[in-house]
This record gives sequence, C-alpha cells and structure tokens, in this order.
Amino acid sequence: LEPVKDLFGHEKEYWIIGDMLDRDVLCGIRGNIKSIYFAQEPMHDDGNLREMPNILPDYSIYCLKQIPEIVRYHKIPNRLVVGYYMDAKKLKRQILNDNLFVDNEHLEFRYLDPRIDFSHQGKIDVFIHKLNDHFAYEKPGNDYERYLEQMRNYLANHEKDVMVVDYPDNIRDTIFRLPMALKLRKAIANFENSCHPNEVKIKFPNSVPSEPDGEGGHNVSVLSGLMKAHEFKFPVLIKTDIACIAKNAHDIAVVFSETGLKDALN
Repeated sequence: LEPVKDLFGHEKEYWIIGDMLDRDVLCGIRGNIKSIYFAQEPMHDDGNLREMPNILPDYSIYCLKQIPEIVRYHKIPNRLVVGYYMDAKKLKRQILNDNLFVDNEHLEFRYLDPRIDFSHQGKIDVFIHKLNDHFAYEKPGNDYERYLEQMRNYLANHEKDVMVVDYPDNIRDTIFRLPMALKLRKAIANFENSCHPNEVKIKFPNSVPSEPDGEGGHNVSVLSGLMKAHEFKFPVLIKTDIACIAKNAHDIAVVFSETGLKDALN
C-alpha cells in the first residue's frame, strides 16, 4: 500500500473494503489502515474461514449503503456495538428500504458472520436477530444453527456484559400457537391462583387442535368431539397452528356451524 500512499499522500485517511478476509482485510491489517469486511458475497469456503481466526476487520457490513456512516462516525469513542443477523433478503431490505443497521453517533452495527467465531469478530454489546424463519422450518446444519451456537458460546464468556434482544428460547415458544397456548394457559392459571378473589382476572380462550386426516384434510368428526367435550359453542374462530412466517399465518375464519367447520378446514 505504500505506493498508493506515496501517490495520494501519507496524511490522508485510507480504508480498504472487500469480501475476502485472507486478501482484502489482511491487506488492510498489514498496511495499517482501516478495513471493512463486505460479508454479503463471501468468496471463500468454510474451511478457509476457520483457518483465519486472527484476521479481524475493523467493521463488518452486509450492504454498501452502510459505508458512509461508518466512515463518518468511526472516530467517536465508546459507542454501543450491536451485532445483527437475519435472513439475507430481509436484511438487505431492512438496510436499503428502512435504513436500519446504519451507524450513528451512539451505535456501531456489526454484521455477524455465523461461519466465524464471534470472539474473533470484535466486542459485541447487543445481539439482534430474526430467527422466526429458522424455528418454523428448522434445518440442522444451516447458518442459523451456526449463529445460535456462536452466540451461546459468546454469551458463556460475556453474558453479564451483553444484552440479547429476543432470546432464542423465548422466540421458539411463539412460533406455533398450540404449544404457546398451553404455556400461556398454565402461566395464567398460576397467576390467578396467586390473586385475591376480588382482583381482575385474566381469561384465556378455549382452544383445541385440529388433527390431519392423512389425506390432506382434517378429521372434522374428531374435532367436533373435542369441541363438545370442552363445551364449545358456535360461532368459533379457526387459525393455522403456525403463528408467523407462513403466508396464511394471520388468516382467520369465523365458523357458525359444523358444516361450515368442514368447509373451513378442508
């Protein structure tokens, strides 16, 4: 990098931006200039990443739009470092359209590459993530699993100093309505048992699951039996078990009879 500095002047501030740790970022480290790791399109395989734990960029980004504010605010000391991770399409939309994860005078945002040990990606004060997709369609061995593993390892050594927004174990319980309902019903029952009889009580609506019939539909006769056992009365509301992510997750049907129940389910 010395010829570049000779050409443009040694008094100027230089940055190097690239998507390869072992070339771009390493070049910045050896040249003693600031480096930004562009993590959107990594050019190296997982093996190379694991073999380069000491190549730590000054900043990590997922979108080029983040660069100007990094350069503008990087000299402000003691900013809170927010590590973030989510689905690629959502992340790009959040940055480009909503202007999120862009540095300011109080916050430094650091994209967390799940393939690299988080302890080698710098100090992290806050974890922010979007994990609903992973818990709804879990696939072992993907980047979500790596992220969770890396985050838990980091917290094991820094838990007292780190804040986690939407702790993964809490998110998991909100993906599907039935297990969430069972936990809420139990929590409300415990709460009511501790209340004075004259205090306001929290009521939770009755709910029963609809079992698939194995042919792409639902067993309406079994569901009707469950409804009678739990003293259901029409009209009733029907929603999908999955509470987010799926296109029909927020659809709702109001059913006024058993005939309508069959039509709504099948």
